[in-house]
Parts: sequence; structure tokens; C-alpha cells
Amino acid sequence: MEPGSGSVNLFERFSSLSSDDRSLYYNPEAPYTEVQFHEIKNTIDKCKKKSSSTKIKSLNKLVTACNEATDFTLLIDMLPNWVYLFSSLTKFEAEKAVREAAFKTQIVFFSKFKKSFAKYLDEIFTPLWLGRCDPCREVAENAKRAFSAAFPEDRQPKVVEKCFERYMRESMSILREDIKEKEEINERLMSCSILGIKEAVEMTDTIIPQIAPLYESLPIWNFTASNYLPLVRSASMFCINTFLNKGILQRDHYMRMLPLIFGLLKDKNRLVHQALWDQTFLNFLGKFPEFKDNVDTNSIIKDLCSCLVNGAYGAGPVFYPQLVKFLSFLGNEKLGGKKTIENLFLAILKGFNSEDGNFHGKFILNAYYEVVVFVSIKLPEKSKDINKFILEPANMYLQSQSLITPIMHLNVVPGLLGQTLGYLEQRGIFPEISEYLYQLSYGGLQQSPQVAIAFLKELNNELTSKGPQCRSLIRNLIHIMHSQISQDIENKFTINDHEQLQNKLKMLLAFTEISSSLDIPIYDWWTRGINEKLSVEILRILVSILKTDPKQWWRAVVQSKISYDNLPLLIPDVFSEALLKAADAAELEDLVTGLINSLKDSTNLAVSAVLIGILLNISTSKLITLIPLHTKIRKNVFILLELHKEEELSLQEVMNMWKESLEKERNGDEVCFICCRANEINDSSLPDLECISCRNKVHKACVENVETKEKCLYCEEKFSEIVNL
Repeated sequence: MEPGSGSVNLFERFSSLSSDDRSLYYNPEAPYTEVQFHEIKNTIDKCKKKSSSTKIKSLNKLVTACNEATDFTLLIDMLPNWVYLFSSLTKFEAEKAVREAAFKTQIVFFSKFKKSFAKYLDEIFTPLWLGRCDPCREVAENAKRAFSAAFPEDRQPKVVEKCFERYMRESMSILREDIKEKEEINERLMSCSILGIKEAVEMTDTIIPQIAPLYESLPIWNFTASNYLPLVRSASMFCINTFLNKGILQRDHYMRMLPLIFGLLKDKNRLVHQALWDQTFLNFLGKFPEFKDNVDTNSIIKDLCSCLVNGAYGAGPVFYPQLVKFLSFLGNEKLGGKKTIENLFLAILKGFNSEDGNFHGKFILNAYYEVVVFVSIKLPEKSKDINKFILEPANMYLQSQSLITPIMHLNVVPGLLGQTLGYLEQRGIFPEISEYLYQLSYGGLQQSPQVAIAFLKELNNELTSKGPQCRSLIRNLIHIMHSQISQDIENKFTINDHEQLQNKLKMLLAFTEISSSLDIPIYDWWTRGINEKLSVEILRILVSILKTDPKQWWRAVVQSKISYDNLPLLIPDVFSEALLKAADAAELEDLVTGLINSLKDSTNLAVSAVLIGILLNISTSKLITLIPLHTKIRKNVFILLELHKEEELSLQEVMNMWKESLEKERNGDEVCFICCRANEINDSSLPDLECISCRNKVHKACVENVETKEKCLYCEEKFSEIVNL
């Protein structure tokens, strides 16, 4: 830099050459020793070393010395040296941890002796104000804390007004690139300088005349050009936005910045797009609506589509919420072409699968449906061109090979589709998509049933709360799909393709999660399955399907009286309320009678399980009286009922326990027919009771737990005590 050029020397040792500078030498009259003087001076000098760790340790040592001191004279005497060092560290230090440590040190100094900085106000202001805009969040936060520690909030505008002239001189020197530092440092300094000007303008209007160079000799919009680094370009856009809000710029300024602003659509940097779309772009278009007469709109749409294809280059959370607003500035006539609409939708979907778009899928999908609504309202004559794109995200969802997770972003599609259809119905422009929706849904059901069921379930929940057209759409879709699946099952029955039949039945079973709420009748394949002697696996699936239609289930139960072999498959461990309601009382009594007659004195576990399953779930007072006295089945029924009640066992556990007791009886063990546990004849420790009529033995403890304590559950005669041998 040439001497006498008028530029500020940023390396100037602010006050160190004045005659009263006590940081250069030890003053014997000072209230501190020479050793203390040199210790602090050496610590400050170490902050100028190249090593970042040395700088941080030295700064921390200064903080410790300040916190432990009771007299701050030595530190105050060192201020000329420190102020220069502080300015140098916070501006030209590449290591962010060093800059952060410098501001933390300054916070402590301000807290102890801030009035001593009064004569260094101009020198200390610039590094503090630049630091507030540091790209490192921790550095910026500590710079703001330091600034607030020095100046109360109500006085800050006055401080800015007083010091801004010098700040502006230093900033312009930085922006003209008079300082030759590393690229990274220059980028940060230029960015901080621009953002510092922006913040000053937002804080006080009185300094606006001083920023004239930024829209005259060195226009701020020039810094958006591609030859500047991203931090500088993004900072300039934030600054432009403030200038727009303050009304600083005029029409001739708009015309000059127009090509640069729209040229940023082609930029591929995330920071640039975040700054562009945050507020600046739309603010500029709002201030200058005649831009359409001065640009090639087709070229703009092409650049926009390129940006969409690349997922907004990572700026999705800022870019996508502004997309519809931007399109509204272009006007209907610019979007009216079929090709334009198609390119927009395809570009958004391609962006969803791009490297940058993957991180912001929910923003992309939300923007997609916002565009659907926007063009549907603005261009109703293009409804046919628009309708085919409404379901494209749904197609992406249904093409998934596994259940959608939140990480995949597609989980929002059913909700967004439902909201879109509901809104379009309110506007009286409900789209014709029923046929395509059926094709996608049924195809998805065949390819990945779990995914398709999840999609339809969520879509059903969403649309049932909307208007009549939405409800009709989803109801008709479910009815048609249910009928088609049922027809496929009929076809598989006809050609005896049992493998595919099982797959189709599983599909229908999954689909009944949705269709059961619409009261769609179930085809009766049970009898057909029994007659064709289908596998137990297929019959179990049929039973699960039947249970979704309790009337059909009960019809199958009643029909099974002809042969009880498959009846156990139909009777659940626990009856649902719907199944209980479906059971007709007269038919139920007839069924129980048939089961009893079938059993007679046999020990058919499967049929017994059916009988017990019924008696456990339905009021047994009348049904039990159907069982004749002095029959083995009556004994077995009471055994199982007591086991289930007292032991709180499941039906399967009860049946297993009874089966074990039968084995013990065959081995000659005496078994208590209430608890089914063996009672060894020679075991005198177990007191027993014996029925005087049927000679069945029981434990006294077991008898105490039943209602008829004195009578045998089997023959209803009295018990008598027996003595073990």
C-alpha cells in the first residue's frame, strides 16, 4: 500500500508510540513489580506466535490473571499492546478457536475494567463489529457477548453512529482487496465487512449516507458475481435485502443488478442459494415487478428446472417453501405451456432422488404438492396435463420394496396427497384420478403388499375426514380392489393353483385391515376349502379372513357340525365381542349338543378344545346343563374349566395339562381331576378325598377352591375321606 494513499493501516499500533505508553517499559512507580510486568508482557507477546495452541494457552493465562487480580493497573497499562493484538487476532487469525479465545478474553477485560477502553473506542469497535458476523457460530456468539458487555443495548446505536465512519473506511479497504492475506481470511473479512454494514443499517438509519459507495462506486450487487467466494456472495445478498427493505435502492439500481440476481439461479453453491432464496430474490421481484419485461422468462424457467433437478444444491429448507411464490411472479402466461408444466414436475421429482435432495425429501414433496395446487387453480384448462402428475409421488411410494420409514421421506406422501385432494375439492376442481390410482394401488399390492396396505391405510384415514368426493374416491377404490382380489382367488381355486391361492389369500387378509371398516362382505370359501381338502395353512388363513366378517364366520361354524374335524380351526381361544354377537343362541345350543354327542366317552382333545373354547367364552349356565351326568365328558369339561379359572392358563395350556393327566392315568397314577396333578397312592403327606359313588379322587385343597365343596363335580355325590396306604 502506497504511503499517503489515505487508506487505513490495519496493522497500525494504535497508541503504542505515544509518550505515555506504559506497555513498552517498566515504570518503577507502578503498583506492580517488574517481574509481574514482564510476565504479562511476555504472555501477550506469546499470543503473536505461530502456534495456535500457544496462542490459546496464553489467552487463557491472561483470563486467569485478570480473574485472580485485585488491582488491574498492570493490565490497563498493557492495553495499547492488547488492543493491537486483539484486532490482529480477531481479523487475521485463521484458526477459529484462537478468535473465539480472543473474544472470551475481551469479555473478561470488559467485565473488570471496561471504562479503561474508552480512549480506544474507535480501535476496538471494528474487530468487535466484524466478529459479530464471523461465519463460525461460536466466534460470533462470543463477539456479541463482548459487544454487549461493553455497550448496553440502548446505547449501541449511538456507539455505531460514532464509530461507523472508521469502520466504513476499513471495510472499504477490505472490499477493494487492498489487504493481501490468504484466500480463506480474505473471504471471511469481506463477508464480515458486508454483513457488518448490513447490521449497522438495520440498527440505525443515520449512517445510511455513509454507505453510498456500496451503490455508487463499489456496488454491493457486484459482489454476487461468480469470481467472488461463496461467503462474500451470500453476504452481499443479505445486505442487498436490507437495502431493499430500507428503500435505499432505486429503479436504475434494480436494472443494473437484474442480470446478476437471475444469474445466481445457475450457481451451484449451497450458501449462495440459501442467501438468494431466504428473502432477497422474492423481495427484489416484489420491488421490481417489471422485471418480466427485461428478462427471458423461458431461460429463467430452464435455469429453475436445472436447480430443481439438483435438489436446490442443498438449500432445500429455504428454497422449496419459496418455490410457489417465485412461480406466481412469473405469471400464468409463462407457465401455460404443457411442456413447461411437465418439465417443472419432472424436475422436482428428479431433485428428490438427487444427492442433495435426499436430505430434504419432505420439503421437496411438500413443494411438489404446493405446485400441483397452484397450477391447478391458476391453469384449470390444463387439468388433464396436471392430473397425471398428482399421483407420481404415490407411485414412488408404492414402488418401494420395504415399509416406508421416516428417513425415506416418502412416508408423508399419503398425508400430502389427501390434503391436496381435500383442498382441490373445496375449490371445486377435484381431479379425475380414480382409474390411475387403482392401477397404482393394485400393482403395488401385488408387488409389495405391506407397502401398499400401509399406503392405502394412511390415505383412507386422511380422505375419510375430507369432503364427499374424497370419501367416495377411497371407498370406491377399496371396493374395486377387494372385488378384484376376490376374483383372483376364485380363479386360483378353479385352476387348483394352491401356491398362488395361498399368496392371494394372504393379500386379501392384509387388505381386510382396510376393507373391514367399510362392511364389505367376505366370500364363503370355507366349505369349498374343506371339500377340496386344502392344507391346514390355507384353512387357517381362511379362518382369519372369516373372522373379519363375524356373520360369515358363524355360518362356517354352523356348517362344520357335519364334521367336527376342522372345527378347532374356527374356534379362537378368546372370542371378540363381534364374534360373540354373531353366535345365534339356538344354533349355539345345537352346536354344543352336537359336540357332546360326538365326544360321548372319548377323549378327543381337538373336539374337547372346541367345546371348552365355547364354554369359556360364552355364559355357561345353560350350556353345561346339556352335558349328561355320570359321563366322562362332564368330568373332562369340569376339569378343564377349573384349570382355566384357577390357574389362569390359556386354552392351549389347559389342553396340554389335561393331555398329561390322561397319560398319568394310563400309567396307574391317581390323578386329582380338579387340578390334574398326580397323587401317588403311597404318599401319606397328601390328604385325599374320594367320591363315594364314582370313586374319583381329589385334593382337599382343590375342593375348597370350587363352588360345590361337598359334591363331586362329576357325579354330584358326596365326598368321603380316604386313608392312604
